[in-house]
Amino acid sequence: MYKSSYKKLDDRQLWNSFRNSDKQCLSTLFNRYYSKLFNYGFNIVQNDEFVKDCIQELFLTLLEQRNTVSNAYSVHSYLFVSMRRMLFYNLRKRKNQQIRNKVFTEHFIDENFHIENRIINSEIEHELADILQRALSDLSNRQKQVIHLKYFEGLSNSEIAKLLCINRQSVYNHVSEAIKQLKYSVKSAA
Repeated sequence: MYKSSYKKLDDRQLWNSFRNSDKQCLSTLFNRYYSKLFNYGFNIVQNDEFVKDCIQELFLTLLEQRNTVSNAYSVHSYLFVSMRRMLFYNLRKRKNQQIRNKVFTEHFIDENFHIENRIINSEIEHELADILQRALSDLSNRQKQVIHLKYFEGLSNSEIAKLLCINRQSVYNHVSEAIKQLKYSVKSAA
């Protein structure tokens, strides 16, 4: 058939010929219904490109499934119902995609935020450890001994006094002086 002869066929004839693998009939239906389907779709979704994409997808789907497409008593109704389904299907798909993107983005940002915080905290801890190490090195040998036994070994003041053969009051004095000196050193370094 020539192109001009397709235009003379009514919708049902075109539809039936299309179902029998005549692709040109679908092309004629596309041209015949494009504007009507666009206006219909635009009344539902005010997005030109989205509606155009849905029309394209509708006719591509029809073309791909031409062997299983049912007989349409009203091609007009069939196309409009199919267009409505296509619009809502793509709207749901778009909404689900936006939700997935939002969840992914929030997760990705949240994960990066936690990683960055861990890195920052680790750097701060290393820096504080360096400051404390330098401050400890400024203490006298006896102060270092007392601080190590009290805070790193967990000994009580009485135990430290017995171990170092000094009285308990001396242990208190060494601890007190060492802490004052450590505080001063840490404050001046920060």
